Amino acid sequence: MKRIKRNIYNALFQEKWTGVKGRYSRLLTSDLVKKLLDEDIDEYRCLKVLKNCSPTKMLESSVGRDDNITTVKDMIMIQNLFAIHGLAPRIYDYWVIDDERQKFIALEMDYVDKTRATNIQMEKTKKKLLDICITYRITPYFNDLDTKYNYIGDQYVDFHGWNFNDFEAYKESLFKRIADVTHWGRGERMAYQQTEDFEGKRKTDKRFHEIGKIDFKDKSVLDIGCNLGMFCHLASDSGAKKIVGIDKEDLINVALEYANIKGYWNIKFEWADLTISNFSFPYESKDIIFYLSMNQYLGIPGWVINCLKKGGLLYFESNPPVSESEYMPILNKYFEVEDLGFTDDRNKRKLLKCRKK
Repeated sequence: MKRIKRNIYNALFQEKWTGVKGRYSRLLTSDLVKKLLDEDIDEYRCLKVLKNCSPTKMLESSVGRDDNITTVKDMIMIQNLFAIHGLAPRIYDYWVIDDERQKFIALEMDYVDKTRATNIQMEKTKKKLLDICITYRITPYFNDLDTKYNYIGDQYVDFHGWNFNDFEAYKESLFKRIADVTHWGRGERMAYQQTEDFEGKRKTDKRFHEIGKIDFKDKSVLDIGCNLGMFCHLASDSGAKKIVGIDKEDLINVALEYANIKGYWNIKFEWADLTISNFSFPYESKDIIFYLSMNQYLGIPGWVINCLKKGGLLYFESNPPVSESEYMPILNKYFEVEDLGFTDDRNKRKLLKCRKK
């Protein structure tokens, strides 16, 4: 959450507004964010300023149609579920804007081009929305589903009035899918990473404690083979700013869903086939990398080393039965290596803190 003080009421809602607007909102492109708020956001994002909601209640504030309201939090979660399927712009964060007349909540989200959907696009998108509503136990605001200006290209852009009809049932179904998809190894089929909601084969808090104190403040973080993304969550809690988790597609899909219901909307999860020989990391280099129990499957490819900044930290956890003779020569060549001991929540695995030379 970001909080700023700016007087914008007149510009947005009293004077003639020539930008994108809805009955309950105004849309600020990145250049308007700079002009009106003197703040910078990514040029491919925008701020959707919500007109009628109470920032004193924050995410629990009610928004929506007169005949069907929802909370800001539910609206974010619902829109982001459809964003996973490419059917809505993704929301990354929310802002509280203190105006002297009233406070506003604004959603930082992907900017969608103004090109309106064709009738064929609209019908195809509507069918997909309704099909996905069944999976996620969502009730749409039916009065708006045939409103053409809510469709931009292949996406739907206005989720005011949409609600979960059984959020607890949705969570239960998600937890079952997480156990099925993230399960690894032998034994009982359960989630790989432990969370506050369910047990896992790996004890997240214990592993994180064994790594030791990490200065995440304003750092960029990459978790390679992130699984459900719990180390990304912990990095976010500790002040990291740009966080990326990468893994296989089925794992990333449940990682996105779980992060969504827990409010970690700022984390970027991307799926990739890390086993291909010519894989290259498509983002800027990072300050901190987690490379935990991955060397058995990938070794230590050059792209892992290259996507870490000079002086950056690589946290390395080995996999049995891979011996130290296979990974230590590579690590010693490129890093100053500190032995942190072992993790033993599953079996004994070497834990190393590696600073890039």
